[in-house]
Amino acid sequence: MSDTDLQARLRQRSTVLIAGAAMMCGAGILGLAGLSLTTAALVAAVRVRMNRMPVPPRDLARQTWKQAKAASAAGREAWRNETNLSAVRTGDGSRVTASR
Repeated sequence: MSDTDLQARLRQRSTVLIAGAAMMCGAGILGLAGLSLTTAALVAAVRVRMNRMPVPPRDLARQTWKQAKAASAAGREAWRNETNLSAVRTGDGSRVTASR
């Protein structure tokens, strides 16, 4: 194998390497462009959806939080009232629980 054959092969391999790198850069640029278009479309769709809502999201979240707190307090109170049992001793020494 002569030096000219080796140089020709190296030149060919470097050309293919450069072409591959250029294609990858182009694909990256196209990918970023697609990502930005998708993001812009998603943001626009969310804005339209929020503008169509009869109640703003902040107020809706506040109402839901108040409902959840009220339901939790009611459940807690019902649990306390139900489990507030007293133990009553019977004549034979066994214990029976009865609600107050």
